[in-house]
Amino acid sequence: MRTKSILFLMACVVCLSVLAEQATAQLITSVNRRNPDGNSGDTQAALGGVLNEGSTCFSDRTHAYKNIPPELAGIAEFVITCNDDKDNPNHELDIVLSARANVYLILDFRLGDESNANPPTMTSIMAWVATMGFVDTGLKVDIDENNDGSIENYGQLYVAEFPAGMITLREQNNGGSRNMYGVAAIMVDPTFNPAPSVNAGADIAVAKPVFPHAISLDGTVTDEDPEEPDPGQGPWELSMEWSQVSGPATVTFSDATIEDPTVTVTAPGTYVLQLSATDTEKDASDTMTIYVNDTSKDTLMAHWDFEALEAVPQAPVVDGARDNNGAWASDGTDPNAAPNVVAGWITGSAKALDTNSPNPGHVNVTIDETEPNFIEGPRFAMTISSWIKVDQFARTWSTLVSKGDDSWRIARQSRSGTNNNAMCVHFNGLAPGAGMPGNGPNGTISVNDNFWHHVCGTYDGEMIRLYIDGVLDVSGPYSGLINTSTYPVQIGANAQQANRIWDGAMDDVRVYNYALDEAAIRAMTAQGKVVPYVKVVPFTAPIVYRFGQQIPLDGSVEDYGQGGMTDVTILWTTVSGPEEGVEAVFADPSDPATTVGFPQFGTYVLRLTAIDAGANAEAFVEITVDVISPTCQDVIDAGLTLVGDINKDCRVTLEDFAILAAQWAKCNNPADSNCEWPFEEE
Repeated sequence: MRTKSILFLMACVVCLSVLAEQATAQLITSVNRRNPDGNSGDTQAALGGVLNEGSTCFSDRTHAYKNIPPELAGIAEFVITCNDDKDNPNHELDIVLSARANVYLILDFRLGDESNANPPTMTSIMAWVATMGFVDTGLKVDIDENNDGSIENYGQLYVAEFPAGMITLREQNNGGSRNMYGVAAIMVDPTFNPAPSVNAGADIAVAKPVFPHAISLDGTVTDEDPEEPDPGQGPWELSMEWSQVSGPATVTFSDATIEDPTVTVTAPGTYVLQLSATDTEKDASDTMTIYVNDTSKDTLMAHWDFEALEAVPQAPVVDGARDNNGAWASDGTDPNAAPNVVAGWITGSAKALDTNSPNPGHVNVTIDETEPNFIEGPRFAMTISSWIKVDQFARTWSTLVSKGDDSWRIARQSRSGTNNNAMCVHFNGLAPGAGMPGNGPNGTISVNDNFWHHVCGTYDGEMIRLYIDGVLDVSGPYSGLINTSTYPVQIGANAQQANRIWDGAMDDVRVYNYALDEAAIRAMTAQGKVVPYVKVVPFTAPIVYRFGQQIPLDGSVEDYGQGGMTDVTILWTTVSGPEEGVEAVFADPSDPATTVGFPQFGTYVLRLTAIDAGANAEAFVEITVDVISPTCQDVIDAGLTLVGDINKDCRVTLEDFAILAAQWAKCNNPADSNCEWPFEEE
């Protein structure tokens, strides 16, 4: 998307008469004071012309400027402001400049955060002064309050440069008995030619390249000198060019002379590109970096299955993938406490680790210094997978495995206003998409049921996804590179944040430097039994019901654990009805997406239950259904009354004919003078 404001600098010799005209042209063309506070002495600010010795400071006082620095005297134009605005917090002063100018604020020396500060400081009041770019010049102007030659006060000079157009100055210290500021301006040298402004755009990370890979660039080049001619009217033409600074292979630009071309890369690695611009007199440039992932290095970085774990102090925890081994560390009162080794859960697992009871603790992982995937990343993409078992969460952000908050973690979801019995996966350093929270989306599926669950979080360079038992819990768009971190990897804790020990057991912890797809995640889920995932879309409004009607139910049951749905029994039941013994009638109680009818009007609570016999677990969801009878008013509101229903009672009877007969031969056409006037008289 191109948004630019390109103006061009004159390169021809300007005649002396034009320079003279520029020198004498009015710089401050108008001034407007807004939001007066109604003080008796309030007067409008006014143009003061050229600032000279003895010029009037304020329109409502006799104060005069004295000992004006030569940089301003007889050169600057100034504004006569109003002293009574000193206690107006809503004061705004609009000043219109005809050309780029250095604007000076003459700030009373008593205006600072502390009275009589020299020079005045404005850190807690009048923050707009610094925000607009005004800086202290070190110069001052004396103020003769009675214009009688005596100097009572002075103003410190602050300056900032502004382009032609309107600028708005704001309030003085609210409620202070101090003089208002003054304003002066001097035109910037009309022959001044600033260098172009160049922004090569944000860095780009490509996680899933297919070579050759085309990438859209987003550079911006501007040249804001107001005295430059229109394009093509002078020899100083603005031009730009993209070039390659470094990279593992030569890149190709679709058009190197425009701001936002596409660039094609043919190999993974880090590329530095430069956008340069010149107006033939001055040059400027900026660089950006493209990081292209090498997917041939996708690997399982660590796999801690706890099969070699023994219940001894400082027990070693072996990484079966890449020798990133760890050691048990007690977080309880006994530093020599042994880990609690529990029975494994998934196929082929004999042992698992309980970090919470009876001996709380974690595992400190030692990463080999030659292991680039942990030392330098992973950055482009990642998968964190584990089996977990939690009875009750007791710790905020209880952490399963992490490399500190600054890099990545998978933990208990602990944000306010969210389900704190769910999980979350966070990757720090990414840019969230619209509406997404920082680091990662908030999990929703509760896991605190004292049963084993498979949890898996992924980032593929474009999306973060969180799966619970093979079911996609939440996802959201994110982009960029995952932060690196100096904090070590810990299993069952967070090295960057204390007291975040995992509140339960874990088995088969894995970390990949790429994002597993859904099929691979469900294949891991199938290694163990899981609780079925039951979901029903609730009714958002009462059902206007006709007896005998069948209402569709939007339920679903998923089980991606060992055995899948073969061991799962599904059943719809009525928890309660409008009266004792009144139950809904399901067309097929074993179908989660069946239909239902109701024997009478009222409120029903329906339950969808899934029982996994192999896992010895069940889950259910309940919904409330309000069943109401439509009324005649509903028919009227829908515009469905019968043609002859004159009295609107949803039937055509002799009463309707009597009304019709009483009005037979009447008319109320206002265009016919013989008819009754249909409109009510005032």
